[in-house]
Amino acid sequence: MGEEVLERTNRWLLEQCFSSVCTVGECAHSTIGLMRYLAAGGLADSEKRLNAHIAVLSQHRDGKGRWRRFPFYYTLLALSETDLPAAVGEMRHAAPACERFLRRSPKGDLFVTRQRVVMERVLARC
Repeated sequence: MGEEVLERTNRWLLEQCFSSVCTVGECAHSTIGLMRYLAAGGLADSEKRLNAHIAVLSQHRDGKGRWRRFPFYYTLLALSETDLPAAVGEMRHAAPACERFLRRSPKGDLFVTRQRVVMERVLARC
């Protein structure tokens, strides 16, 4: 039954507009979720698809270490979960924004602590 569920999930995912990288509204967030699934090896051609998603992500750089339309912290988390050279390149793009955040962010808040952990992981990978 487990493999059947995964097959149905994969078919459903491939039918969604974000499977080929939609950058409109909530689909941009779903695209990042799919990137995490691909990083975990969710599809047979995960690496190829993940590289394509990262290429689109790079087209949405804002010049300040972030990406237009894509959620910053969730995108960093997804990128930090893969060793693909393109992902490392995007983490390098985000490094200045991570450094700024780490310099000014308060310590102690659980949510901020989680963000800090992700950003420190990203900076360690650059």
